[in-house]
Amino acid sequence: MYTMQGDPVAIERWEAWMASPSTANAEAAITTLRAVFAVFNYMNAISNDRQTVETDIMTALTQFDDLYARECVAQSAQQTLPSALL
Repeated sequence: MYTMQGDPVAIERWEAWMASPSTANAEAAITTLRAVFAVFNYMNAISNDRQTVETDIMTALTQFDDLYARECVAQSAQQTLPSALL
């Protein structure tokens, strides 16, 4: 079951802060907003690195796929050759 417990941006948490306005609740809301903005800033800052990693992973998977396909073709060809040719 999905729960919003512990989620800093859960609707229930914000409703509780807004239901009883206080300095502490305002500070909690501002701190939470700063944390959310920090996450987005971090994600933007590493986007180039993340793209490079994703590209490298795709290249490695493509190479693996090509090598695996060649090996499968080679094994298939070897299995279909008459025993006199082996």
